[in-house]
Amino acid sequence: MKVQKLRNGSHARKYMLYRLSHSYEIAAKLLQKTGDFALGSFFVVVPDCVEADQLSDFGSEIPGVDSSVATQILGKIAGRFIRNPNRTVLLHDFIHSISDPGWDEYKYKDRATFYVDELCWELKGPDTSKDEIEELILDWSSSFPVFAFFCVSPSTDRKTHLADIDLEYMANNLIAVVLDAFDGNSFVIWWREDLLPFPIL
Repeated sequence: MKVQKLRNGSHARKYMLYRLSHSYEIAAKLLQKTGDFALGSFFVVVPDCVEADQLSDFGSEIPGVDSSVATQILGKIAGRFIRNPNRTVLLHDFIHSISDPGWDEYKYKDRATFYVDELCWELKGPDTSKDEIEELILDWSSSFPVFAFFCVSPSTDRKTHLADIDLEYMANNLIAVVLDAFDGNSFVIWWREDLLPFPIL
């Protein structure tokens, strides 16, 4: 499994726009500055034997995709991104809530942040361990849909609640969007390479 950059991102752009067309409020607010994703590049996490530019249906299954390896790769990308303390990865969670059984015992509940009643998991800060990143991403990616946003954030502090001003700042400083793809077993990534180079793994 590896990350491949698409030379032609038209199919990936179409898939991303379709998936986000009925997005929740956090996604809508963070995407207000992206337009149609014309700026930026598209990447996919696929098996080594797959030629990414041959792909056209990002919702279909690809034989040989190892979802655990894809999750580890996304964890590495997130870990490189948040080495800078002013960067945040928001894992938008549509499924879980504080009323879930076991919430009080969940060891990463301090990573939760809310906008109104929408839940995100916040990866932030160079002190975040590799295991914590991978475990949170694995938990998050086990439910669908899977949306993640890589942003420059207005503060180095973690917040339990996001205000409109926080989301506006992040929307103006959005670096990447990640969605589940290939029957939920991997990811497609839109990345503003003009603002920040894509991480070398």
